[in-house]
Amino acid sequence: MRLAYIIALTACFNAATCINSTITDDNYAFTFDYLLKYGYLSNDVDAIPAQRRNDVFRKAFKEFQNYYNLPGDGTLNNETLKFMSKSRCGFRDILKHETKASLSKWPKTHLTWHFHLADENELNTAQAAFDLWSQHSALTFERSEMPNADIIISWRRLLHYNTNIEVNGELCSDKFDGPGNVLAHAFFPTEQAGFVSEVHVDGDEPWHIYVNKHPADKFSLHYTLTHEIGHSLGLPHNRRTTSVMFAIQPDQQYPVKLDQYDIVDIQRLYGEKIQNDKPRRTPAPAPPPPPSPDLCSLDRVNGILILENRMYISYKRYVWSVDLDGRTYNGPLALSKHMSFLHDNYTRVTAAYQSPSGDLMVFVDNLVYLVQYPEFSLRPGWPKTLQELGFPENALINGAVNTHRGRSYVVFNGNAVGEINECDQDKRVAKFTPLEATFPGIPKGVTSIFRYIDGNLYFTTRSQFYKFNEFTRTVSSAGKFDLRILNIVCPKAELLQQLRDLLDRIVRFNDNSLTSASDYWNDDDTGVRLSDFRIRRRK
Repeated sequence: MRLAYIIALTACFNAATCINSTITDDNYAFTFDYLLKYGYLSNDVDAIPAQRRNDVFRKAFKEFQNYYNLPGDGTLNNETLKFMSKSRCGFRDILKHETKASLSKWPKTHLTWHFHLADENELNTAQAAFDLWSQHSALTFERSEMPNADIIISWRRLLHYNTNIEVNGELCSDKFDGPGNVLAHAFFPTEQAGFVSEVHVDGDEPWHIYVNKHPADKFSLHYTLTHEIGHSLGLPHNRRTTSVMFAIQPDQQYPVKLDQYDIVDIQRLYGEKIQNDKPRRTPAPAPPPPPSPDLCSLDRVNGILILENRMYISYKRYVWSVDLDGRTYNGPLALSKHMSFLHDNYTRVTAAYQSPSGDLMVFVDNLVYLVQYPEFSLRPGWPKTLQELGFPENALINGAVNTHRGRSYVVFNGNAVGEINECDQDKRVAKFTPLEATFPGIPKGVTSIFRYIDGNLYFTTRSQFYKFNEFTRTVSSAGKFDLRILNIVCPKAELLQQLRDLLDRIVRFNDNSLTSASDYWNDDDTGVRLSDFRIRRRK
């Protein structure tokens, strides 16, 4: 029977003068299945009389073209066919034939979710997707360790099973089609007792499973899960290209956010976000922000970079500017004050160096920023992901440096080194080598690398530093890491030293009748107490 419809569909469009001769019968078979799958043709199409089928097919094509704002008059053309080939969600566009979308919602606002057999990165990405919906509505979500949750996410391929067989049946009614086209699908909530919504993600697609920006050749799991969770909450597709509920996967899926109408739609179903403040009570003052860390109190740092006559030291979201002449420092300053283009919720700068061109390569979490110096402005086309530069998917950056020889190295995953091709405008990795082969004598566990004004490279670990001569390729010295190796003057230590000197002078001035207070000074003390000093007269 399906063959008869395809023949009728072909005859219908071949009768149109605008049909493109390059469109094949296989294309017509594809478009028939597409229109049926996504709701433009009703499932009772079998009952349509033969004399009316051409009109029904043309109306379905016209509805599709209107829905996606495509040019056309209800006939198949190359532009429409190309659009139908885009990767998308497997959920229907048109629900009027079977589903009452306005009634599809959960009867509660606290829902549990479970990601079947997911690793830590996938769980974090799923949590971020649920957070987007809870931030803008009265909904709250809780992760369940067991697959008895309200919403279950799982990886599936081709003809696949449901996770909750008792409620949803054994086989999923909508199979996947391998790489391309359908990326995922989800179940609308129903009034069925014990209903469980499932989100199935096609495991045959190339996925970027992290929350940050995705490479051009991979789909964002964060974006896709946010979309499919929308279906699990009762939201259908819509025609707004800015909406996270637009059916076609956009080329750029980062950053993932809800547009203003997505927020209106989810609040229409579940209400606005409930504030925790109790009514008619003066809210308690916000707690003071945590104190900024002091540079001299740190036992390790994330990165060190020398620019002109200043040294910049980073730790988490902070940066200190150190005067190389006076060895004094200011700060800390939030790094975002210098670089307002950094992505939201970044955790730390993992490495940075100045390239021979003068630009700064700044590694922040899983992104790399190319920054024009001294303007501190972002170069066009950046940031890029580590994977776009050629690093493996699981790369964790330990440190980076441009050496005195002008070569740029990035240490990652503890014992691997990638050399950046500075002649490549995209700064891709030219080659990979083991850490021992590139920097003999440097152990695993590097936390930062920097080129110092004494002509050496310095490597730090959590507790040690290693002074490396790149010309002899040897470690010339090593020891416990301390900012004093950089000749930085710590104000607290300087004040204590001045107090010690003052007390010694007082003791000596008192007719030599007192023993030196410094005999009783405990170098481990961080403050001064009168009880720490015992005054004795000489006999």
